[in-house]
Amino acid sequence: MLLAFFFLLQLNSIEAQLRIKTVIIMQDRSTYVGEVIDNDDETITMDLDSGARIVIPRNRIRKVTTGTNKLYHPKGKFHYTKGFFFSFSVAMNPFIATEQGGITEHSDLLIGWRFNKDLSLAIGFGSELSSTNVGGFEVDTWFNSYFLYGRYYLADWRHRPYTYARIGYGTGPDQEFEAGRHGGGLQGQVGVGFHFASRRKSKFNISIGYHFQKTEGGQSFLDTFGNEVDIDYNLLIREAILKFTYEFR
Repeated sequence: MLLAFFFLLQLNSIEAQLRIKTVIIMQDRSTYVGEVIDNDDETITMDLDSGARIVIPRNRIRKVTTGTNKLYHPKGKFHYTKGFFFSFSVAMNPFIATEQGGITEHSDLLIGWRFNKDLSLAIGFGSELSSTNVGGFEVDTWFNSYFLYGRYYLADWRHRPYTYARIGYGTGPDQEFEAGRHGGGLQGQVGVGFHFASRRKSKFNISIGYHFQKTEGGQSFLDTFGNEVDIDYNLLIREAILKFTYEFR
């Protein structure tokens, strides 16, 4: 009898964990999330997550759906909390001039997985075109990047704040680039951003971060007298970046 009692308790616990929440979106885009207790041709009775019980007229309902793997906000907007995603980003240096020049072009593609509502991990591919000041000369560098990426959400707001980091390797061009040559090296990036909720499967987010790239190489220049000058360098490129991301699913 004791074994049967504990078995029934376990079944009830599993049933509670697997219970799918219902999301009702009204005509005015307001949203109710909870468990449907009763429904008929005219009304739906629902126990909300807040503990209140409400009766909703069907003629005021725009859409009824499930809240599986979604974090809902007012007006039917939501964030996904689990599952596959991919995103495309473009970035730039938000400052006109810095001590070491500025990244003039930055783009990347992420393919990842949301493990829960807070943690997401991904693999990424990208490219960076940079212009860096070395001894009064502008050294141009270009990298193809391969990296691991992680994101952690700090709150469940409609505009969700997050922090992110990535670490990987940037490869230099196979041939001379802009009268120069350079190799690849370790690269990384850290930053913070906001992910904006929407009613669509695609979401927009914006972030600001710090990017670094290790490289060494050489480049040729003409000075003010028309003489050719060769520069060899060993650099740690460091830049602030402003990133715009469009994320799907």
